[in-house]
Amino acid sequence: MKTINTLIDDIYNVLDKGAEPTEKYVKELSDNLSKIIADTIRNYQKERKGTLRMSNVGRPCTRQLWYEANGEKGEDLPPPLKLRFMYGNVVEEILLYLAKEAGHTVTHEQEEVELHGIKGHMDAVIDDVVVDVKSASSYAFNKFKDGTLADNDSFGYIAQISGYAKALNKNQGAFLAMDKNSGELALLKVNTDIMDIDEKVKTVKALVNSPELPSRSFRPEPDGMSGNMKLGSSCRYCGFKRSCYPEVRAFKYSNGMKYLTKVVKVPNVEEVKDF
Repeated sequence: MKTINTLIDDIYNVLDKGAEPTEKYVKELSDNLSKIIADTIRNYQKERKGTLRMSNVGRPCTRQLWYEANGEKGEDLPPPLKLRFMYGNVVEEILLYLAKEAGHTVTHEQEEVELHGIKGHMDAVIDDVVVDVKSASSYAFNKFKDGTLADNDSFGYIAQISGYAKALNKNQGAFLAMDKNSGELALLKVNTDIMDIDEKVKTVKALVNSPELPSRSFRPEPDGMSGNMKLGSSCRYCGFKRSCYPEVRAFKYSNGMKYLTKVVKVPNVEEVKDF
């Protein structure tokens, strides 16, 4: 019986040496990909009220979670971001398919689990280890490859996988990550007992269920020497920028948008009013 320790080498071997595809696995992959595309389009065509889920309980900004859980209207997701989410789901299905073809045991795919009333859909259990599949930029991929995710877990991934593991009474988890640019794979194993996920979930639930808006988790930072203040990377992509900072102004630079909460010197670029 194979173990997760050889997962990446075994997947590479399937791609390198070739194999006769298993009809059952190919059919499952085809069905899953069709469902992902159809469900994604349907879900993004209707407004959805945010709820506290296993996938976001570890986010560092509880104010963002409060807005979502309490029905605050956020920004619409731009089409490129919707496409990126769809792509991530497609990558997940392909990697799980390859794990099966490589002879590993894959179970609990997209199974719903619950912990203290918080629900989530896990990716899978591979060789008795709870696995979350991630497609990442080269920068983010290095956190999985080098084992430094815990030092900068800006999306709360460790809390997410810890919740899945706890719900299944397991203490081992792993991230199977793919670099979207190079196709390289990395496996980061995590001892989920290092986090008190029970206390984490209870604390976050209490905060988002409170009638009082939580304090900001991040503060604006200086924009060079201009005297202007801008939103940092943790806030720039948040859908509740205008709720959190009603005074925020958006300016379109050649390398992307910049959001200023204090304007001493007006930038010599186009200001975007509708964002």
